[in-house]
Amino acid sequence: MHHHLALATREIDARDAAIARLDGGIAQREAQIVQLTARLGAKDERIEALTAELARKVAEQAAAVAELDGARRNAMLQIDQARGEGRHWKEQFERGDQEVRTARTAADSYRGKASNLEAALAGANGRLSALQESLAAEQLRTAALTTQIQAEQDGKRRHAEELATARGAIEAANARLESAARELTGAKADVMEARARERRALEEAAELRGPQPSLNVQAVG
Repeated sequence: MHHHLALATREIDARDAAIARLDGGIAQREAQIVQLTARLGAKDERIEALTAELARKVAEQAAAVAELDGARRNAMLQIDQARGEGRHWKEQFERGDQEVRTARTAADSYRGKASNLEAALAGANGRLSALQESLAAEQLRTAALTTQIQAEQDGKRRHAEELATARGAIEAANARLESAARELTGAKADVMEARARERRALEEAAELRGPQPSLNVQAVG
């Protein structure tokens, strides 16, 4: 009996120890569960943050893809434009090259014409030298003629001054002559009037004396 009781007691103690161990394990598990729950919450937050970051990255990538696509289209347009400009400048170069060849041909022609013009210019310079010498001689003759003409003009001016002086003297003499003529005319009129008065006086005196046959009266002529 005691033996069974001891066995039962040991078994109970063993079970209590096992229960205690189980309780400790449960507490440890609960602590681990709390830690795991906290870690899980942190991981959830991290997952949400990563999800948001992923969404932002996806949006940025989509925007970058759209921008890249726009840049690609723009680059293609620029390439097409550059090709068009290249064709344009190639045509311009070909046309310019043709113009250069034409200009060279014209330059060769102009050089020939220039040689002919230089020869003509040399002849013209010779003729110009002769003309300059002739012009110098003509200038000397012109200077002599100018001096002669100036002397003649001075003589004409002196003659004109003398003529003006003579005309003034003639006009003054004419004025004096006209004045003398007017005075002479006045004197003649006075003489005629005096003679008329004398005749009237003689006639009046004869009338006052009466007729006298032996008296001959002569008028003063």
